[in-house]
Amino acid sequence: MNNAQKILLTLSLAYGTYKVISYFWAKDKANTRAKRHTFDRQHWTKRSISTYTGANNTPILIALDGKVYDVSEGRAFYGPGCAYNVFAGRDASRLLAKQEFDDGMTDAELD
Repeated sequence: MNNAQKILLTLSLAYGTYKVISYFWAKDKANTRAKRHTFDRQHWTKRSISTYTGANNTPILIALDGKVYDVSEGRAFYGPGCAYNVFAGRDASRLLAKQEFDDGMTDAELD
């Protein structure tokens, strides 16, 4: 066996070992990830979502592109007084697309 063959064999074994370890690592991580709940758009209106801002320990919901996400596990980010609270309880699609982070919603936006 010459040096080129030894190098090729070593690289092949290293790559195979990497693939096996990464497969089991990803499989283990998949079981521990938090599950996100999404809801159909037809069950929610902007007004009904607006009550879920995290105030008084309520769940925190954010609507994006027609889907509603429960982001209550990220209360440190989306909760009242936190950095991304502007997205809580509303359809954040336009805010994210235009990078407009205004405070509050008008009644016209809720209807």
